[in-house]
Amino acid sequence: MISCQNNFKNVIFYLVDKGVDINEESEYHETALHHAIIGGNYDIVKLLIDQGADIHIKDDDNLTTLMYASREDKKDIVQLLLDQGAEINEEDNEQWTALMFATRNGHHEVVKLLLEHGAQIDKLN
Repeated sequence: MISCQNNFKNVIFYLVDKGVDINEESEYHETALHHAIIGGNYDIVKLLIDQGADIHIKDDDNLTTLMYASREDKKDIVQLLLDQGAEINEEDNEQWTALMFATRNGHHEVVKLLLEHGAQIDKLN
């Protein structure tokens, strides 16, 4: 997971090649994909998805990978996750959605993208 967050692409290739379970969860139910999104490297996120990373796994707070990308202002990763079938209107434990995270953090381009893909604007938390 540290390799994903710190963009150590060669280490990730090695681990994937050795059959490491890329969907293994930490004690907080975060996966390598969650950490790659925090690291913000599109190529690593794409590599993990191409190798079977589950985009639907939620962390301890029920945050989705789409919420992580929206919160971190990673528009290209948001688009990738949407293209892969990420559920746009999922809610975390506090009833926050990806749109709410992007809005709260002032990520205007991500907000626009989420709205273009059908994010509900009438959800409340």
